[in-house]
Amino acid sequence: MTKGVVYYGDTRPALPAAGVVPVFKDKDSNRMAYVGVSEDLFKSAGQALYDHGPFELTVPQINLIVNSLLKKLGLPKGPVEVQLTGVPVIKINKDGVSVSVKASAQSKTKPLPPPLAMECQFGIKVDLNGRRLILQSLSLSKCKAKPGTKKGKFVAGLVEGIIKWIPSIIKILFKKGVQIPLPDGLNFTQTKIDYHPGYFVVGGSLTLPG
Repeated sequence: MTKGVVYYGDTRPALPAAGVVPVFKDKDSNRMAYVGVSEDLFKSAGQALYDHGPFELTVPQINLIVNSLLKKLGLPKGPVEVQLTGVPVIKINKDGVSVSVKASAQSKTKPLPPPLAMECQFGIKVDLNGRRLILQSLSLSKCKAKPGTKKGKFVAGLVEGIIKWIPSIIKILFKKGVQIPLPDGLNFTQTKIDYHPGYFVVGGSLTLPG
């Protein structure tokens, strides 16, 4: 088992405190190799995303009614600046990876104070492409808008279920994939991922350098 940490820029943070240690079982011993991935790797990725600072997303054209409601919340169609207001909470369980994100968003074309605060929960599944964990599926389980005005609070209840662009926050995390610490030239193929509380185990064949 190896340990790794995801970071942004040239500053390498310390490894997080030890979490759940992956357990390897013999029931699938027909596979060539196994790698245990602790949720600590994802927590460091969430920290790196938070440390990155504001980033830009786009409110798409959905339909006239929805975009009108979003506009009343201060988010007209077009670019918005999104700022994470806390480090994403990431946990691994038997059903996959759960992510809780708190952020604020403000239009870059027509900024109206205060920024719109939001809190969203996602469920994700990952796959392994070579040495990088990639996003296999994403489900938005809940997204709650928390506007700072009375007018916004009335409208928020109408649009919470249709803020379709929020999953872009998670997709940014997996844009290039999350690399797991393996030697150069060593890649996984024919992988199978089993999820457990606090970690998951990747089993598969290996392609060797040369």
